[in-house]
Amino acid sequence: MERQRRRIRLRGLAAALVAAAAGCGGAVEPGLHFKSDLVDVGRMFAGPTVPISFPFVNGQIQVRVDQVDTSCGCVAPELVVEGVVQSLPAEISPGARGEVRAQYRTEGYRDRKLSGLTVRGAGPGLPRVLRVDSILDAWLEIEPAKCDFGVVDGSAVRRAEVRVRGPGNFRITQLLAGSPDLRVEGIPSAAAGRVQVLHLLLQPTLEEGRHAAFLNLGSDAGYSVRLPVSYDVQGQLWTNPGRLILMGEVAQGMPSVAGIEVGAREGVLETPSVQVIGMAGVRAEVRSLPEKSRYRIDLTLPDDLPAGSFSALVLLHLPHRLGDRFEEVPRELKLLGVVRSRNPERP
Repeated sequence: MERQRRRIRLRGLAAALVAAAAGCGGAVEPGLHFKSDLVDVGRMFAGPTVPISFPFVNGQIQVRVDQVDTSCGCVAPELVVEGVVQSLPAEISPGARGEVRAQYRTEGYRDRKLSGLTVRGAGPGLPRVLRVDSILDAWLEIEPAKCDFGVVDGSAVRRAEVRVRGPGNFRITQLLAGSPDLRVEGIPSAAAGRVQVLHLLLQPTLEEGRHAAFLNLGSDAGYSVRLPVSYDVQGQLWTNPGRLILMGEVAQGMPSVAGIEVGAREGVLETPSVQVIGMAGVRAEVRSLPEKSRYRIDLTLPDDLPAGSFSALVLLHLPHRLGDRFEEVPRELKLLGVVRSRNPERP
């Protein structure tokens, strides 16, 4: 029994010596020895970005770190050796000290959050999983939690009211992130208070289909809140694409064709007319499709475009009949692309 206890004490002493070596510069076993594989941020209000660190010392042989993977975008890591940020892959010499350093972003998260980093490379003990644990509370609450405008025709401004609440007085001071189709009234707040009322304005838009965006609102209390916004544009008239005709890269000396489809959900759409501004020699062909009030417009670009980027404005005139009413509805689309230069070595 005494001999068994002695063996246990010796194993404990050996482990203590390895730990002491890692902390005091002595020789340690091969591999990266981390002081801890867990950083517990604790409980906090979501919003700030928290610096975290996983210190280590390398053992008796060289180790190579190829990459540091993360389980989510809330952690932005970097490898630091002897105080110098390393480009990956990086060789770590025997006895070298360093850290896996990261910025832990808490904005937009709630409740228990366990995030992971995986150090990958070549050498003993790799890959190594590191963890960040936290419990995140929302300092600001927003109502509704999601703003859904539903189905809109895109012809007029739509409004929605949102209320932001906090445990203490605050002001909404800035829009940290937004969307081109959305405007916010009430920023900055006129006065501090526990509740701030904002009005969200969805601007007229011709971009058909389902849309989703996020608004990030910043406060003078140092915390922010995120509002998901969604809406579905279904107008009487539609075009596909709605704003941009992206041609990408086209070959020099070869004709290229861009397609547009137009149609009417209500009433009758007669044959559209097309005008192209900013590019000479474009041929436009309008074809009626089997579905009622639906057309395809093919734009054939000239084959003598010079190498480089190009752009043009496509004007559509859509004759629309709805009951006794008739109007010619204009639509504008931007045509964009790049002409790839011809390889002079090829015949």
